[in-house]
Amino acid sequence: MLLAVLVHELSHGFVARRRGLRVFDVRVHAVGGAARIERPPAVLWTPRDEWVPALAGPLGNLLTAVVAWGVVVALAYPLPPLRFGSPAWGRDPVAAFLSANVVLGVSNLVPAFPSDGGRILRALLAARMSYRAATYTAVAVGGVVIVVAAALLMRASGPRALAPLVIAVVLLGMYGWAELQSLRPRELQAAFHRFVAARAGDLPILATLPRDARGLPLPDPAVLGRPDVQPVFLAALGIPPPPPSAGEPAAPSSSPPPGMPPAAPGAP
Repeated sequence: MLLAVLVHELSHGFVARRRGLRVFDVRVHAVGGAARIERPPAVLWTPRDEWVPALAGPLGNLLTAVVAWGVVVALAYPLPPLRFGSPAWGRDPVAAFLSANVVLGVSNLVPAFPSDGGRILRALLAARMSYRAATYTAVAVGGVVIVVAAALLMRASGPRALAPLVIAVVLLGMYGWAELQSLRPRELQAAFHRFVAARAGDLPILATLPRDARGLPLPDPAVLGRPDVQPVFLAALGIPPPPPSAGEPAAPSSSPPPGMPPAAPGAP
């Protein structure tokens, strides 16, 4: 199973690098794995940056299963009889490798977060609607899929499946909620980048903002908190200015607005 997980995550990482995305590392552990891949800023993101690497994982597993099956046939390897729930396939290493790749490939195409299918669906929808609407739609579709699958499993397995199904539904719901919660910081980051691009001409101080490796500006409280910048900046983000203390003028904020990423450590 761990070998199939490694194939899955390496497929994600390989295709992400081919698309020019940074792959920080690939991790495999007892309960799964993860390929930590750079997520481009909203102003540079395209749907293909999400659905292409996401699809690579399941396709890598299914292609590996097809190749392995071809080798088994060519070598006339004696696989145990294929029966649903048979422990023989778990005891045979070749059969276990084949079945693990098929299970990983198919299950990760289910359109529900955090599976790859959820990200693929969101990216395809985002090509036709806003990223926020695409995320809400993908989470809703995933919720319907989870409920239908849980009902079918309960009908097939009876009450003994109730406890694990409740745990699975709660965990999947938490993942969907996390995707919704990530929308606001992403939108604030995009608004910040648009603000700097639009107002750099009449606010020359914005040229002093630190930049990341892509050349995009990073928020700096010393610049964004200036009296001539802060009101315009907050208005661009749709955030009301902080109320002044009694008898005192409004003081510039010493930190970025909620949800905005801080400036990079060591940035000027």
